[in-house]
Amino acid sequence: TGLAKRIDKSLEALAVLDKQKFDMVISMSQLADMDVFTLGDEIKKRAPDLPVVLLGESLGTGVATWVAAQADIAGLILISAYTSIADVAQSHYPWLPVRSLLKHPFRADQWAGQTTSPALLFHGRDDDIIPIQFAQKQVGAFSGTARLIEIDNCGHNDIVDTGRGLLQS
Repeated sequence: TGLAKRIDKSLEALAVLDKQKFDMVISMSQLADMDVFTLGDEIKKRAPDLPVVLLGESLGTGVATWVAAQADIAGLILISAYTSIADVAQSHYPWLPVRSLLKHPFRADQWAGQTTSPALLFHGRDDDIIPIQFAQKQVGAFSGTARLIEIDNCGHNDIVDTGRGLLQS
């Protein structure tokens, strides 16, 4: 099923990250009952001297960017980033008043301007869910250093497979 495939891809991504010699990785299942500030306290308690790098994918890139705007982190890794959910939705449904219908537009572009944390963005050039122009615009919204790596022949759901070499290097 689609969910099983996404779980497999997430496990593969964690395996790649594990080879990078991080001192601590906290999975989403460990976060289920935590808000971002509780998470920050937990990380500081477990390893007060470690730098914190957040990884967000798709919708989670906005969440990770919001966290970076609220807390002192060492950096962001964003896979398939966007400027706002309203922008993406409007691109898919140009005939609907999407901005009026959305209660929470998830303005990741505004949050990016509120953080000086460095950001590394990965995006597939063939992404038809979050088209690459949103990442191209988002990378310029960061106050700190930001870099976008555009991956050829890569869509939204195959970025780990297609970009495996880039993620490992």
